[in-house]
Amino acid sequence: MAVMRAVRPRVPGAAVSRGRRIAVVVSRRIGAVDSRTGSAAVRAMETVISDLVERFERGKLSRRQLIQGLTAVAGTAAAVRAGAQQTPFSSTRIDHVSIQVTDLPRSIAFYREVFGLEILNEDVENRIVRMGTTSVLVSLHAKEPTGIVDHFAISIENFDQEAVTRTLLDEHGLTAEQNLDYGFYVRDPEGIPVQIMRT
Repeated sequence: MAVMRAVRPRVPGAAVSRGRRIAVVVSRRIGAVDSRTGSAAVRAMETVISDLVERFERGKLSRRQLIQGLTAVAGTAAAVRAGAQQTPFSSTRIDHVSIQVTDLPRSIAFYREVFGLEILNEDVENRIVRMGTTSVLVSLHAKEPTGIVDHFAISIENFDQEAVTRTLLDEHGLTAEQNLDYGFYVRDPEGIPVQIMRT
């Protein structure tokens, strides 16, 4: 007597979803996801892996062909990482932006009432007010010329001022400086001061 087996209906999109999940795991295993690899490159690699997995599940690829395909993807990931630009610092975020303003109380009121920022600290003598939530986001400086962003700050990991100074000079021929207005900084090609801070 023949035994009838129930056939599980294929849910549209299930294989795609499962293939995508496998693609994410495999891409991490082979090193496609890397701090030096752009998100667009990662997504493209995951799409290729997902397609390979789905074709294998549908019987259109043998196990050997699947392995060959994944091996090729792994080689591509290694090439992408090898070709990625190496940088001396690992930047984490924009720390704050400094603005030179005409009317300090008016600017304080604007950032408080519109963006909900509060005064975190002040340099009364130099007419500087630093505002934010848990950390400084905007530094207001009552100073001419007004209406300009006089500098912005980038936080880097493992900040060491002496080491950063040597690296900027040795690898890029740049001289780091320090003053009251910009803190520890270097100028970009347009002459804009970029303050460098600890994360």
